[in-house]
Amino acid sequence: MEPLYTFRTQYTLEEYKKYNWTVLFTSHYILVFILVIISCLFNGILKWDWYTLIAMLLTLLLFVWILNRVVEKTYRSNMLIQDTELTYEFYDDHFLEKSSRGEARVEYRLLHKVIENKTHFYLFIATNQAYIMNKEAMPNGLENFLEKVFLQNNVKKVVKSYL
Repeated sequence: MEPLYTFRTQYTLEEYKKYNWTVLFTSHYILVFILVIISCLFNGILKWDWYTLIAMLLTLLLFVWILNRVVEKTYRSNMLIQDTELTYEFYDDHFLEKSSRGEARVEYRLLHKVIENKTHFYLFIATNQAYIMNKEAMPNGLENFLEKVFLQNNVKKVVKSYL
Protein backbone atom coordinates (compact mmCIF):
# COMPACT_ATOMS: atom_id res chain seq x y z
CA MET A 1 0.00 0.00 0.00
CA GLU A 2 1.31 3.46 -0.92
CA PRO A 3 1.47 6.08 1.83
CA LEU A 4 -0.80 9.12 1.55
CA TYR A 5 1.99 11.43 2.73
CA THR A 6 5.72 11.05 3.30
CA PHE A 7 8.33 13.40 4.72
CA ARG A 8 11.83 13.34 6.18
CA THR A 9 13.17 15.13 9.20
CA GLN A 10 16.24 15.14 11.43
CA TYR A 11 16.13 14.42 15.17
CA THR A 12 18.60 17.00 16.51
CA LEU A 13 19.40 18.41 19.94
CA GLU A 14 17.61 21.64 19.00
CA GLU A 15 14.47 19.71 18.05
CA TYR A 16 14.65 17.83 21.34
CA LYS A 17 15.05 21.07 23.32
CA LYS A 18 12.04 22.64 21.57
CA TYR A 19 10.02 19.53 22.37
CA ASN A 20 10.97 19.61 26.06
CA TRP A 21 10.25 23.31 26.49
CA THR A 22 6.88 22.98 24.75
CA VAL A 23 5.89 20.02 26.90
CA LEU A 24 7.12 21.79 30.02
CA PHE A 25 4.94 24.81 29.34
CA THR A 26 1.83 22.66 29.01
CA SER A 27 2.25 21.64 32.65
CA HIS A 28 0.21 23.59 35.21
CA TYR A 29 2.96 23.18 37.79
CA ILE A 30 5.52 25.08 35.77
CA LEU A 31 3.06 27.88 35.12
CA VAL A 32 2.44 28.21 38.87
CA PHE A 33 6.21 28.24 39.46
CA ILE A 34 6.69 31.00 36.89
CA LEU A 35 3.81 33.04 38.31
CA VAL A 36 5.35 32.83 41.79
CA ILE A 37 8.73 33.96 40.44
CA ILE A 38 7.14 36.83 38.49
CA SER A 39 5.07 37.97 41.48
CA CYS A 40 8.19 37.93 43.69
CA LEU A 41 10.07 39.92 41.05
CA PHE A 42 7.20 42.40 40.82
CA ASN A 43 7.09 42.67 44.62
CA GLY A 44 10.85 43.23 44.71
CA ILE A 45 10.57 46.00 42.11
CA LEU A 46 7.74 47.75 43.97
CA LYS A 47 9.59 47.65 47.29
CA TRP A 48 13.06 48.10 45.81
CA ASP A 49 14.06 44.92 47.59
CA TRP A 50 17.31 44.04 45.82
CA TYR A 51 17.74 40.75 47.66
CA THR A 52 14.38 39.46 46.43
CA LEU A 53 15.07 40.68 42.90
CA ILE A 54 18.48 39.07 42.73
CA ALA A 55 17.29 35.83 44.37
CA MET A 56 14.36 35.47 41.96
CA LEU A 57 16.42 36.30 38.88
CA LEU A 58 19.08 33.80 39.94
CA THR A 59 16.38 31.19 40.60
CA LEU A 60 14.94 31.70 37.14
CA LEU A 61 18.35 31.61 35.45
CA LEU A 62 19.38 28.54 37.43
CA PHE A 63 16.14 26.78 36.51
CA VAL A 64 16.68 27.44 32.78
CA TRP A 65 20.33 26.38 32.97
CA ILE A 66 19.57 23.15 34.87
CA LEU A 67 16.73 22.22 32.53
CA ASN A 68 18.87 22.77 29.44
CA ARG A 69 21.67 20.67 30.96
CA VAL A 70 19.28 17.83 31.81
CA VAL A 71 17.74 17.90 28.33
CA GLU A 72 21.16 17.89 26.66
CA LYS A 73 22.43 15.09 28.92
CA THR A 74 19.33 13.00 28.18
CA TYR A 75 19.70 13.54 24.44
CA ARG A 76 23.41 12.72 24.43
CA SER A 77 22.88 9.58 26.52
CA ASN A 78 20.47 8.06 23.99
CA MET A 79 22.47 6.92 20.97
CA LEU A 80 19.29 5.82 19.20
CA ILE A 81 18.03 9.36 18.69
CA GLN A 82 21.17 11.45 18.17
CA ASP A 83 21.08 13.16 14.79
CA THR A 84 18.87 10.43 13.41
CA GLU A 85 17.22 11.03 10.06
CA LEU A 86 13.60 9.93 10.18
CA THR A 87 11.09 9.20 7.46
CA TYR A 88 7.40 9.40 8.32
CA GLU A 89 4.81 7.67 6.16
CA PHE A 90 1.13 8.37 6.77
CA TYR A 91 -1.67 5.95 5.91
CA ASP A 92 -5.43 6.00 6.55
CA ASP A 93 -5.28 4.32 9.96
CA HIS A 94 -1.62 4.57 11.06
CA PHE A 95 1.75 6.14 10.44
CA LEU A 96 5.23 4.64 10.22
CA GLU A 97 8.42 6.16 11.55
CA LYS A 98 11.46 4.75 9.78
CA SER A 99 15.15 5.25 10.45
CA SER A 100 18.38 3.39 9.85
CA ARG A 101 17.83 1.74 13.24
CA GLY A 102 14.36 0.37 12.65
CA GLU A 103 10.71 1.13 12.13
CA ALA A 104 7.73 1.88 14.37
CA ARG A 105 4.05 1.62 13.47
CA VAL A 106 1.54 3.75 15.37
CA GLU A 107 -2.20 3.48 14.90
CA TYR A 108 -3.93 6.85 15.21
CA ARG A 109 -6.51 5.45 17.64
CA LEU A 110 -3.68 4.72 20.11
CA LEU A 111 -2.44 8.31 20.28
CA HIS A 112 -2.56 9.64 23.84
CA LYS A 113 -2.63 13.34 22.93
CA VAL A 114 -1.21 15.90 20.53
CA ILE A 115 0.52 19.16 21.35
CA GLU A 116 0.74 21.66 18.52
CA ASN A 117 2.60 24.93 18.32
CA LYS A 118 3.57 27.22 15.43
CA THR A 119 6.36 24.96 14.19
CA HIS A 120 5.65 21.40 15.37
CA PHE A 121 3.23 18.62 16.12
CA TYR A 122 4.12 16.36 19.05
CA LEU A 123 2.18 13.09 18.76
CA PHE A 124 2.17 11.41 22.17
CA ILE A 125 1.84 7.67 22.58
CA ALA A 126 2.28 8.02 26.37
CA THR A 127 2.46 10.88 28.85
CA ASN A 128 6.22 11.22 28.35
CA GLN A 129 6.91 9.83 24.87
CA ALA A 130 6.11 11.61 21.63
CA TYR A 131 6.96 11.70 17.95
CA ILE A 132 8.37 15.09 16.97
CA MET A 133 7.10 16.37 13.63
CA ASN A 134 8.45 19.60 12.22
CA LYS A 135 5.75 21.37 10.20
CA GLU A 136 8.32 22.93 7.84
CA ALA A 137 9.26 19.46 6.60
CA MET A 138 5.65 18.38 6.05
CA PRO A 139 4.21 18.19 2.54
CA ASN A 140 1.16 20.27 1.60
CA GLY A 141 -2.06 18.78 2.90
CA LEU A 142 -0.56 16.75 5.74
CA GLU A 143 -1.53 19.23 8.47
CA ASN A 144 -5.18 19.13 7.33
CA PHE A 145 -5.04 15.35 7.12
CA LEU A 146 -3.71 15.11 10.68
CA GLU A 147 -6.39 17.52 11.96
CA LYS A 148 -9.06 15.21 10.53
CA VAL A 149 -7.33 12.15 12.00
CA PHE A 150 -7.25 13.75 15.47
CA LEU A 151 -10.96 14.56 15.27
CA GLN A 152 -11.95 11.11 13.98
CA ASN A 153 -9.99 9.36 16.72
CA ASN A 154 -10.93 11.72 19.58
CA VAL A 155 -7.30 12.57 20.26
CA LYS A 156 -6.90 15.25 22.92
CA LYS A 157 -5.21 18.26 21.31
CA VAL A 158 -3.40 21.06 23.12
CA VAL A 159 -2.51 24.13 21.07
CA LYS A 160 0.29 26.37 22.31
CA SER A 161 0.72 29.38 20.10
CA TYR A 162 3.37 31.14 22.19
CA LEU A 163 6.11 28.50 21.78
